[in-house]
Amino acid sequence: MNTKIITAFLLIISITSILSSDKLDDSYNQMLKAYAGLNSWQAVINQTNYFAQTKTKLVSAGNFYYQKNRAAIRYTKPSEQALLIQNGKVTVYDKASKTAVRTQLDSAVQSLNPVEIVQTFWKKSEKQLQPNDKGVTNLLLKPKKDDQIKEISVFLDDKTGYVTKLIYTDKQGNSVTVAFSKMKVNKPIAEAVWKLDLPKDVKVIER
Repeated sequence: MNTKIITAFLLIISITSILSSDKLDDSYNQMLKAYAGLNSWQAVINQTNYFAQTKTKLVSAGNFYYQKNRAAIRYTKPSEQALLIQNGKVTVYDKASKTAVRTQLDSAVQSLNPVEIVQTFWKKSEKQLQPNDKGVTNLLLKPKKDDQIKEISVFLDDKTGYVTKLIYTDKQGNSVTVAFSKMKVNKPIAEAVWKLDLPKDVKVIER
């Protein structure tokens, strides 16, 4: 391979890298701008948990709700469950097992807000653009130093800047995929969503 071909090849790689960097920043800034104008939002979610050790999947579905400083997921499949975050605490309730777990909120990942999750890992991760369907940008974040998370894949709608899907993969190969659809922006959320009245026979575990 002569010098001119090598030089041209290196130039193409350099230009591609610059364009990718610009696209990464543009997509990230578009997402921040899109969510900055939201007082509340809600969506249908479909979630898949993959367990690497047993090579099994658990598929869940439900509704997601978010307002500043609080969030909730009401699962309807495969069983009725609720996850509520407010007042600095997380409560997870499982109707079938009659169990509720309460713990302190101590990380952006627990906040459920996809924007906060991306912001938390943006500066401390290696970032890549991944191939994806037209109209959607896929950003791959690989934390440089994290004891648990191997990578986070973020899918953004090119028109709106909204997150359509998140995939978390840990260092053991387990993953959680959360897809958002039918998103409603700045629409009223019923107060009942933020109330979790536990039956008297529920076992509450404090952590």
